[in-house]
Amino acid sequence: MLPGPYIPELQPDNHKMTQKNIHPEDQVDLTGLRAIIYELLRLFFRGLAFIGFCVRKYKYFITLTFVLGMAFGYVYYSMKPSHYKAAMIVQFNKLTKKTYSEMVDQLNHLIASAPAGRLSRELQVSQRVAGKMQSVTALDMDDHSLSSDTSTKVDQPFKIVVGIRDDFDFVLDTLSTGILNYLNYSPYLARLTEEEQKANQIKLAVIDNDLAKLDTLKSEYNRFLVTAKISSTVYSNAINPADFYAQGLKLLAERDLTIRTLNVDRLPVAVVDGFKLIESPGPTSIPRIIVFFGFGMAFLACLIAIFLETNKRIMKPAPAPSLPAQVQK
Repeated sequence: MLPGPYIPELQPDNHKMTQKNIHPEDQVDLTGLRAIIYELLRLFFRGLAFIGFCVRKYKYFITLTFVLGMAFGYVYYSMKPSHYKAAMIVQFNKLTKKTYSEMVDQLNHLIASAPAGRLSRELQVSQRVAGKMQSVTALDMDDHSLSSDTSTKVDQPFKIVVGIRDDFDFVLDTLSTGILNYLNYSPYLARLTEEEQKANQIKLAVIDNDLAKLDTLKSEYNRFLVTAKISSTVYSNAINPADFYAQGLKLLAERDLTIRTLNVDRLPVAVVDGFKLIESPGPTSIPRIIVFFGFGMAFLACLIAIFLETNKRIMKPAPAPSLPAQVQK
């Protein structure tokens, strides 16, 4: 069988099909987008021009408001109490740092929630001084919270930081005494301190009595050596004179420690360095407040001017329609 004539395969016209698949709505109308942008810009600049017109028209009102705002800022700064922070270093010899941290946290809660009368009773200070306190915190010497310290060592220092209103020396001194009263004379610590004082007084009396007996014993032994005519290099096997002096030194050291406990370490918490200011308002705070109030009032005056001018233009009566010439005749 002879092959028939070659008939080329019809290929679709991709270009024509692509053109047919494109719809007019799929194309971006750049002319319309350009018109929208121009209209937005025109409205923006018209708004700026309108604001500038209002500022020029009401400039005296805005200037007067700015001056009044600065005056209000100065009055506010004068009447508003300044806030300070002060810190003192104390040393404790009882309980633990974490326990003192809890006590200070409870005091801080009293400052935030309790009335000034109760706080003044807890601190044993006047209500005026108690009302100056804003906060109190306990920190270690690296300025970390004392609540995270789980050590059980005593005779360690830590910081007490207070936030106060106004800077008066009598307030800091009185607050130092009040906080120490709160920490040292809680029912438990007061009772513990009282019992330790009694025990140390008895201990001191016993040490003094032993020292007196030891002095008598040394005197009697020296007299015995003289009367017995024994060589100074020969001693009884039962007694060594050097032990008298060694025991005497131990008793003297114990006596000094007991006296220090009675007089210096008598209280659970003692002041190492009193309150010192560590944070106070900066010297540029007053001009900032004045300028802030001035511009704030001026901005409010601009808004009022824009509102008045806008309302005036909206409420302006429309002109009466003119009659046709034939009707007028």
